[in-house]
Amino acid sequence: FATYLSQRFAAPFGMLGAFFGVALWLFLMLLAGPMIGWGLFASRTASPWGTILTSILGHLAFGVTLGLTYERIGLYTRSV
Repeated sequence: FATYLSQRFAAPFGMLGAFFGVALWLFLMLLAGPMIGWGLFASRTASPWGTILTSILGHLAFGVTLGLTYERIGLYTRSV
């Protein structure tokens, strides 16, 4: 996924990582959440908005950190 995004989009790696984090969050909210009993977009939890906000912030932090780490260690390079 990182190779695909880094070669096709001229965005900073942190932004690409944020995109990846949002993609993971959507997977959780649309597929995994209902499978574990949370409902669609955490509608069956005690605090749906709290669950949504903490989850998206965590996934964004993970994605940005991952993207910046990939850039720092030079794991993926862009083709010119």
